[in-house]
Amino acid sequence: SELSSSMMLENAETQFKFHESSVDEKGVRHIKMKQELNGLKVYGGEINIHLNSNDDGLTVNGNYYNLQTDGLGDGLINNTVLINTIETDLKKNHDYKVFHLGDFSEMLTPLIEKVILPDNIGSSGRIVYHVTYWPHITSRWEYFIDVNTGTILKSIETSCSADGPKIASAKDLNGVSRTFSTLLYQGYYYML
Repeated sequence: SELSSSMMLENAETQFKFHESSVDEKGVRHIKMKQELNGLKVYGGEINIHLNSNDDGLTVNGNYYNLQTDGLGDGLINNTVLINTIETDLKKNHDYKVFHLGDFSEMLTPLIEKVILPDNIGSSGRIVYHVTYWPHITSRWEYFIDVNTGTILKSIETSCSADGPKIASAKDLNGVSRTFSTLLYQGYYYML
């Protein structure tokens, strides 16, 4: 097909799943597609297709991978083992203390999904657990752990520096201005 040949990608139509669509003020439709192989997301595989008001193609941009996926393995490591591996790494290699998150623990539950992680060249990939983990409320880490061995392949801190402790002030019920500590988290202030 046209998409497969222009991308030099075998079966491009089956490798991309619709994610979202929007139309801008000029009538250009933007369609975001995420790459999948064998039912697993390809980490970083995402294209954007831009169409004019007549649905004629304007441009395609983004990242995609022409991956060989034979023999990647299934992996049966349970979530507790994954979290213990991450906490051990944070304590040992990053000098982090893992805190009990209290009221925020439900919001900051680790996110765990199996994905295909492309190699540095983008020609092969391996199935990994992609885990987003918060050791405490102002810190977020992403880990990529081999599904077969449980080995950490990559870890990166992805905390947003805008979030964190902040000082705020407001008037109380008697109209008196008060200063107090808050926590800015994903655009919301929480009083501590």
